[in-house]
Amino acid sequence: DGTKQWYQRRVRGANSVGFSNALYALLLFELATVPDAHIGIVFTDIHFTAQQAVYGIVGIELILLLFARFHRIDSFGHLMGALYGWWYARVGKEIWTDFRDAIADELDRVLL
Repeated sequence: DGTKQWYQRRVRGANSVGFSNALYALLLFELATVPDAHIGIVFTDIHFTAQQAVYGIVGIELILLLFARFHRIDSFGHLMGALYGWWYARVGKEIWTDFRDAIADELDRVLL
């Protein structure tokens, strides 16, 4: 049966690494930039801070990484994306700014 073969390939036996890792990086970058921001879930009365959201997201992914029997590569990728987003919010912007300023100074020195 075609449906059974699709299910076995896509759901049970497929490893995937996709765009979701980059989305996790963007999400954690935003949440780490303003950790005291208040967030709510649409159509509910549930509210929490961005820092609590980070703990929840990382906690769920850690649980999935440790206990899920499939898609561990996805959870690992999500955690690496989250780590990169958090790192870039804390350190990466400063490193990039310093690098950009150093390049601009060098170009000014060479070209002028």
